[in-house]
Amino acid sequence: METVFVSTEDILKEISEGRYPIFDIREVNLNYTVTCADARGIDVDADIWITDPPFAGAVNYAELSEFYLTWSRPALKKCFPDWQMDNIREKSVNGDESFVPKMIEIYSNMTAHMPDYGIQVMMFAHSDPVVWAQLALIIWHSGLMATAAWNIETEAKPGGIKKGKHINCTMLIILRKRIGLERTTLSEIESNIADETANQLEYMLCDEEDNIFSYPDYSHAAYAACMIALTGHNGIFGLDLDDELNKVIHKPKESKFVEIVKRTKKMVYDHIDAK
Repeated sequence: METVFVSTEDILKEISEGRYPIFDIREVNLNYTVTCADARGIDVDADIWITDPPFAGAVNYAELSEFYLTWSRPALKKCFPDWQMDNIREKSVNGDESFVPKMIEIYSNMTAHMPDYGIQVMMFAHSDPVVWAQLALIIWHSGLMATAAWNIETEAKPGGIKKGKHINCTMLIILRKRIGLERTTLSEIESNIADETANQLEYMLCDEEDNIFSYPDYSHAAYAACMIALTGHNGIFGLDLDDELNKVIHKPKESKFVEIVKRTKKMVYDHIDAK
């Protein structure tokens, strides 16, 4: 079957010349499966997993999904008769103490169902450094490491009665299997965090005339830089990461990961002030 691919440049050229772009688009024959399933029970392999997980306690997705399900159930039942339309809130990932173990179970399962060269793309946003410390340990305990991150503008600018400092962006974090790495030291990790944070900020500050970022976004990027430094190893000398996992859930004030992530905010202010 013949397929016509149209480039973005072609479309923009047509628009700039005052013409509405009309192209001969033919049907593409694709094999696909649409499934509504628990990620912990996935049993198929994939080269790429793209996930937009719950942002801890930032949004109560279980309640929101039920609100919209009330309206959409008839249409969904017609399109997907085999899908379960009942309340399954007990299976949802909530922002309580079950958040970390459930997320580890989910991402460990996806890691087990991708090849060594596969990747995962995680979208994440949160302003709490404790949650980012939890995320670092989720990634590490799932056999993954963060290798890159980008701040993407996803939120409308606050207006009306909504005031204050808000995150305008979502972090896209690239995850790969953690294979063949060695253990490292805390001092080396903190040095790597400083470098990664500087790289993130330079990227965000490169367009001063059209800069859509705010201080919360810069801190957000620094937290993502921590993910890269904290997960790119097979262990940390002098630090039990199983014990650290327990602390970050139950006693975050005693967690070394939380302390490290919190310190990156000062790096952000120091870097921007130096500019």
